[in-house]
Amino acid sequence: MIRRLSQIARALRNFLRFRDRPAAYQLADALLEPVMDRHSAVSHTPGVCRGVAVLAGTRIPVWRLSRLTVSEIRERYWYLTDQQIVDAHEYAADHPGEMARDIEENRGDEG
Repeated sequence: MIRRLSQIARALRNFLRFRDRPAAYQLADALLEPVMDRHSAVSHTPGVCRGVAVLAGTRIPVWRLSRLTVSEIRERYWYLTDQQIVDAHEYAADHPGEMARDIEENRGDEG
């Protein structure tokens, strides 16, 4: 259900991107709020890591973390909090198509 609401809200925001419709933006934000709160440690920023999902405030792509176990993440990225690790794995699970695309586009960049 949340995934579907998220898709609807994103589609609505994309449709309205070039229009001035504050009420529609408020509706889209309200629909996205539960999803955004669930993945609060994940962000998309144009110009940062080609705009792929990263842990907020870092340049660590979620696709890279999605391929590692929790113990591997703790070994390589010892400074991440448990919540960041959980958010990254939940985001990856909720967005399998995006993760598959990001992994494919970044083949050879496993560092």
